[in-house]
Amino acid sequence: MTHLYSVVVLSALLVSIPASVQLTIAGHYWCEGINPDGSTYKGQVEIVAQGDLWSLRWDFGNGASGAVIGLLDAEGILSVIFQTSEGAIGLASYRVEREGSSTVRLVGRWTVPGDPAGRVLTEVLTLVSLRAGR
Repeated sequence: MTHLYSVVVLSALLVSIPASVQLTIAGHYWCEGINPDGSTYKGQVEIVAQGDLWSLRWDFGNGASGAVIGLLDAEGILSVIFQTSEGAIGLASYRVEREGSSTVRLVGRWTVPGDPAGRVLTEVLTLVSLRAGR
C-alpha cells in the first residue's frame, strides 16, 4: 500500500508541474518594438541558457546592441533589467507563447523608470531558429 501511495503522490506531483517549467526559449529571434517617441525598431535577439538564467543579446544592425540576463518563471514569464544606449535602466517582461510544445514568440512590455508620461511600450520576439540546449 505504501508503494501505491508513493506512486500516486509522485504522479500527482508530476502532473501538477506547469508545462512552462519544461519549455526552452533558447534560440534566435526577430525583434520588433516601439520606441518612446512612437517610432518602431527592428533587430535580432539571441537567447542562450546560462544555468538557471537566460542571456539575451540584441543586435539592431545600426551599431546599437545590448546584452542582459533574465529570469524565466514557472508560468512562462521572462523578466529582464536592461540599460539603454543613453544609460537609463529599464524593465522588460515577456510572456512566452507556444504552439503545441514549441516556443514561437515572446510578447513583451517594457518601460524606463522616470519617463514623465509613464509609458509602457511593446516588443515582440518571434522565433527564427532554435538553439541547442535548454
